[in-house]
Amino acid sequence: MQLNLALRPPKGDLAVIGLRSWRRSSPAPVAVQPGRVAWVQFDFVMTGCRFFDAGVRQTYNRRTVLRYRVHGRSLVAALDLVGDQVTITAPPAARCPGGRTAAWKRALQDAYDEHLDVEWPCPTLREAVRHLPAGGGMTYSRLPGLLARATRAACASASASLKTGAREAVAAIERRWRRELESGALRDRETRFPSPPKRVLVARLGAAASRYDFDVVSVTMLHVRGAPRVIVRGPDRNALARATPAILRLVDPKRRTGDDRTGWAYEGFFLEAQDARGIPFLVAFNHRRGPHAGGGQWASSRSLLPFAHG
Repeated sequence: MQLNLALRPPKGDLAVIGLRSWRRSSPAPVAVQPGRVAWVQFDFVMTGCRFFDAGVRQTYNRRTVLRYRVHGRSLVAALDLVGDQVTITAPPAARCPGGRTAAWKRALQDAYDEHLDVEWPCPTLREAVRHLPAGGGMTYSRLPGLLARATRAACASASASLKTGAREAVAAIERRWRRELESGALRDRETRFPSPPKRVLVARLGAAASRYDFDVVSVTMLHVRGAPRVIVRGPDRNALARATPAILRLVDPKRRTGDDRTGWAYEGFFLEAQDARGIPFLVAFNHRRGPHAGGGQWASSRSLLPFAHG
């Protein structure tokens, strides 16, 4: 940025062009006498594509504040930059000399003017905080706080979006499970299930929790069908996913019948597993009544699916 006194119109012109050569240094203060006008010139270097994500449209020069003094008073004015912003779209990596710079390095570079122009994702900001350079001075002293605040906001937003998406997925699966239970009951009124009471299920869940390191969040028995809806929470998603088949065998044991469709304790079972933050990451369910008895599974990633899948 440059600050300069506007040229006096030589012939009473309304506007005079006064662009100066590009300058790297910080702007020097300029005294504006009564009747004179100051120019603010923004200088941009359209190079260094390695610092940008390919194909991502980014806008800069969104906000600029001028500090000035009048009769000894310090004042601040926000400039109207409508029409003066710069939008950049970086080319593909193959057309960018030197390749791409790591995202956390670009985030640090973005923060050095004490303002983040890009909405960096949570992992990138965390990595930038881990790589904060050693140093001092007024500018650097503000970087840790700026990045810490941005990291908290980005991670909270990402967590909220993840939780919302996961809960919506689980809710949709549960609605389908309930419909299958009701449909099976209408088609098959003869089959009976032991349906052990809730206290028996809670005791079995307690034993499984001690063995496989998880907490029982809630146990709900559907009043009409006696099918359990269970939520558990564990510190290790992978370990809990691997243990899910064994947990279900403990809490919903099957008699020897020679038929996988019969001999179950409950006519339906719905198990939801959450991580330590309370975000659902796994669902395993079944419905055993009627001609279309079956079940299914869902996980936030394929590696967390508890049963073999194609």
